[in-house]
Formats: sequence, structure tokens, C-alpha cells
Amino acid sequence: MIIQAKRAFEQSYNYSGEMCESLYNAARCDAILGDSNAALDKLRAIIQKDRMYAIKPLDDDADFAPISNGIYRLR
Repeated sequence: MIIQAKRAFEQSYNYSGEMCESLYNAARCDAILGDSNAALDKLRAIIQKDRMYAIKPLDDDADFAPISNGIYRLR
């Protein structure tokens, strides 16, 4: 189910690159699935568009906890 959600979020973002929240949620799915590199790559792309997303994953620490060290380096 997480994989299907991730694909839907990625499709939404691919449809419109302004849908940062979709890519953010795809990154959340990657983090939950243990794919930290993919999650960090997505977060890096989002942060370049909207700096708010440099802080947001730290507030969602339950899902992003496994990659929190990588998130701190993105900021």
C-alpha cells in the first residue's frame, strides 16, 4: 500500500512540478520503506524550490527519524 501511495504522489508531482507536497509525501513513503537515498534526493529537490521543506521533515520525526541525520545535512 505504501508503494502504491508513493507512485501516486510521484505521478502528481510529475504532472505539476509545483506540487511540492506530493513529492514530500513520496519522500515520506521512501523513508518508511527504508530507501533513505531516494527520500533525501526528493527532499533536496523540494528544498531547492521551497525552503519551508528544510524544517518540515524534522517535525514529522516519526516517519523521517531513520534519515534525520541526512536531513540535517540538507539544511
